[in-house]
Amino acid sequence: YTPEQAQAEIDRNPALFTGLAAAMHNAAGELVSAIDARDVDAYLSAGSNLQEACEGCHRVFWYPDSPLAPGL
Repeated sequence: YTPEQAQAEIDRNPALFTGLAAAMHNAAGELVSAIDARDVDAYLSAGSNLQEACEGCHRVFWYPDSPLAPGL
């Protein structure tokens, strides 16, 4: 999508966008907590959760027709 197309998709489904943004926010919070705790395992898990949250939103609102990368 172009930025304009992505915005049009967000405008069509703001509740989904808000939910995906909340998931990203929560995952980022987990990441900060893991960093503060200096917990490497929690950091790696939270980083994975953040990646999944970002990718989930991008797959809907940025590049929905892109093939999935291996392992996703």
